[in-house]
Amino acid sequence: MPPLPSKSPRLKRVTLADIAARLGVTKVTVSRALNQPEKVSDVMRERVRECAHELGYMPNRQAGSLASGRSQLIALLIPSLSNAVFSELHRGLEAPLAARGYQLLIGHTGYSMEEEERLIETWLSFGVDGWCSAAAVIASAPLK
Repeated sequence: MPPLPSKSPRLKRVTLADIAARLGVTKVTVSRALNQPEKVSDVMRERVRECAHELGYMPNRQAGSLASGRSQLIALLIPSLSNAVFSELHRGLEAPLAARGYQLLIGHTGYSMEEEERLIETWLSFGVDGWCSAAAVIASAPLK
């Protein structure tokens, strides 16, 4: 049997420091330009935005969640992916949540109480801001 390939290197994520270095400004200036644009000049804000776009910057949602205490994630617990009722529920929740900056996560339980409990504990560990259940039975055991 051939050896398993070594782990591929992770793609390097563009950081605020990368943008700051390219522009010759501080990370604080870059952060303010992206998150509190009223605190920097129009010229600086545009320079930062252009550089961020050019470098392919994507905000790190985990870091933002730690700083704000909000994940912008809402979890939906459904027992079946094939039942049209649950896809309608998903459609009914997704647009209004997205309009408010939230991402909807879907968890499929397959009508399993154990899977339901596992998903709820996992979501809570990720710090979801809320969750909605369409499950037939809600876990009655206390969550750890």
